[in-house]
This record gives sequence, structure tokens and C-alpha cells, in this order.
Amino acid sequence: MEFRYKHVFDFINQFETPKEGILKQKNSTLDQVQAKLMLNESEFAIRFSIDNIETRINKKPIHKNVFFSGIDQLKFTTFFINHSYFNISTNSPFIEHYNAQLSQIESKNFNSKKDFFYRLVIPVKEKVDIIFKIQDTVFKTELGRSRTGTCTIIDSVEYNVHCIEDKNTNRHFLVINSSKEQNINIFRKKSFSVLIGLGYLLGYYAGGRGYYIAYNNIQMDSIHQYLHSELRDTMQSSYHPVYANAYGWSRNRKHLKRKMEPVSIKDFSKLCQKIDGSLDFASVCLSIIEVSTSSLFPMACGYAVALESLSEIILSDWEQNGVSSAPITDKKVSKLLVRELIKTLHQICPPSSTPENSLTPLQKRIENVNQKTNFNALKAPFELYGINLTEQDIDVLKTRNDFLHGRIPLLAKDANDTIDNLNKGLFYAAIRLYTLVNIQILKYIGFSGWIVNYPKRFEKYHKIKLPLEKTFRKI
Repeated sequence: MEFRYKHVFDFINQFETPKEGILKQKNSTLDQVQAKLMLNESEFAIRFSIDNIETRINKKPIHKNVFFSGIDQLKFTTFFINHSYFNISTNSPFIEHYNAQLSQIESKNFNSKKDFFYRLVIPVKEKVDIIFKIQDTVFKTELGRSRTGTCTIIDSVEYNVHCIEDKNTNRHFLVINSSKEQNINIFRKKSFSVLIGLGYLLGYYAGGRGYYIAYNNIQMDSIHQYLHSELRDTMQSSYHPVYANAYGWSRNRKHLKRKMEPVSIKDFSKLCQKIDGSLDFASVCLSIIEVSTSSLFPMACGYAVALESLSEIILSDWEQNGVSSAPITDKKVSKLLVRELIKTLHQICPPSSTPENSLTPLQKRIENVNQKTNFNALKAPFELYGINLTEQDIDVLKTRNDFLHGRIPLLAKDANDTIDNLNKGLFYAAIRLYTLVNIQILKYIGFSGWIVNYPKRFEKYHKIKLPLEKTFRKI
């Protein structure tokens, strides 16, 4: 199949050209007002003026469903007036000028309920690098052949991910194409899951704003309707869990060249499917992307929170499949133990002779006696996946409680607690936690192979000697 993109470039270039028109909204102070639509850096805004003093007094900051009639017939679903001013240097100093922010722009008569073949196009500042991180695919366009693409499958629907460039303008775009007709709400949810999956594996989350373009056929050669929307901000970090080019980071990794592989399309699909199917898991992956762009202490705290949440998700899945991580795996024995302990408690402290509800805290602890400790719960997923934790891994896992309560752990301190040593210790703890988080997520989606061992990669910076570790870690 040949993908058509030239018309998309032409459409975006035309859409982003400043244009004048008339605002329309029945029974509104905005009706029949002349306005100018333009792109201000990363968002669309509209400028207009009103010279009626009564209109100025009655204006509302937020308007819904304002129409714009000009070369294009558009609908502004949310119209937020965020700035107004008087230009006293002009001949009409009492005319009030307005700027309004537009979070979403739709083509006229946009149908959100009908199914179409949808495409999401996100302008990005530079080419999105997929190679060595996710298995790439070859796709053909009328612009020529390229390898900068991949794909994923969610709920049996294939979504193609392409990184394309408009050679005429030197602009880059990240594109997600759906292979099945669906309504805009379903496509937005699925494409968001793909963006999170990409963001986690690439260390780059594409956002800012995007064009949702609808087509009547799978060839996607003629635009039927479109929607422009603000998106979550772009996020970029230096961290990604897998990098299949050993030569890129270490000359001593020659023996790994043929063994190392990026995340396969099969595993990438599992990742996106789990993100789409679980709000909790999606939140964890998104939080990892976000905290990876933070300063040291919030980064370490964020990874600690993510690791605890992941452990709960993974253990819950295993338990649903009949695998218990509790100290006593036999449910009958566990219930018998609890019953006997409560019986003993009541024999020693009869409820009739103790203050009301005074035994409730003890009874609740007894009921949870067969639960793992927080530390053992963190280790449990690694044990279930057959991952041997190093002594250094265990040391960092023990800091989890400190990070969750906003304390700097002893592990992150060094001689005399100098600022430099403190920062290096925090950095080491953060990247060790990040590596452990990656092990859990990648094993959760079925990945088996080499991942980046960041504590070893940055050993010369944090200066904590790791003689037994390598730059890449097999899981």
C-alpha cells in the first residue's frame, strides 16, 4: 500500500496561513465580528476588536461553538478570551482589542459519531528516531521509500506510525494511521495509547498540537473532515529502556552486536494494548515519561512511585491467573491462620472487657498477616519473572520508603554531604530505579533481550564503582 502525504503537507501549510473572516454565534456579542485567525508559535489564536462599550461590559471570557466564516468554514469548540487591551496611539482609542485562545478547531459540520479512516498528524521540531529502539518497518509513499516507521496492533486494529518530512518546508511530522474505520473518540483514545507507548520506548513524547484528519477510504487520499486540537506538551529526555546499537555507546560490546534487538512490533503491540486497556498502567507509563524530564529528586521519587504501582499491577495480574505471591499460598491455610489468631486475641483480650473498637486495629493487622511487606512486594515481580537482583538493586529498593515520603536516603549521601556528592548519589539512585522499572515493564509485555543498564553507563559520572556490571543487561 502506498501512503499519500503530499496533500497533507499542502493542507497544513494552507491551514496555518493567517486568514480573515467573520465570527458567528447567535445571540452573542461575538456575532458578525470581524476577526483574524493565526498561528502563534505552538497554538492558534484569533484577534478581533469591538467598539461598543455595552458589548465590552457584557463580554464573557469563555464561549462555546463559535463559527468562523472566511476562506475556510470553521468551528471553534472552545473560545477563550485571554487578553484584551486599548491602543491609545490610534485614532480610535476606545476600541477594545481582544486575543482569544482556541483549544480545538473543527471543519464545518464535523461529525464525531460517524466512522472514518483517521490519521493523526503532529508537527515535531526534528525527525523522531525509532531505529535501534523499536523494530522499524518499510513503507512507501508518493514521496519515495523510507524506513522511519513502525506499527502496532490494538484490539486487532493495526496502527501505522510514520516519521515523515516535507522537503519543501523542512518540517517533520509524526503520523499515526488507523487501518479501520472508527469514530473520532475511539481513534483519539487509541492514538493516545500509541503516543504513550512511543514516549516510553523512545524517551520522546510527541505533543503540543495535532491534526485529526478523516478519510472515506483506506487509501487516505482525499480529506473529508478534520479537527485541530491542543495536546499534552511534548516531553523529551535522554533515557530509553532499549538501544540495540552496542557500538553507539561502547567499543567493548562487539560480542553483543548480533544478539541485541530493539523492541519487536509484537512486544510494542502488547505495550500499547496494555496501556489502552488499563488506566493504571497508562498512568504509570506516562508518569515515567514525565519524571524523566524532572530534576534529580523528583525524578527519583517518581520512579519509586512508579515501581510500587507497577508491582501492584503485576502481582494483581498474576493472582488473577492463579499465582499467589503471598507467604502462604494455600488460601485455606491462610484463612485458618487468621481465624486462629483472632480467636487467640479474643481469648487473651475478651471484647466484652475491652473498650469498644479498641481491638479493631489489631484485628485488621491479623487479617492482613499473610500479605507481603512493602519491600517484599517490590521484589516479588522480579522473582516471578526469574530476574536475579544484584546487591546494588536491593540497596536501592530499600530506599523506596524514603523517596515515597520525600526524604533523601542514606544511599544517596556521600562524604560530608557536599552538594556535588548529594546530586551524584541522587542521580545514581534515580537511574538504578529507572532500570528496575524498565525490567518490570518489559517483562510484563513479554520482552526478552538486552536493556540499557544506566548505572553502569554513567559510572564515570556518579563514581560508584560497579565492577561486576555491564553497560547492557540481559533480561
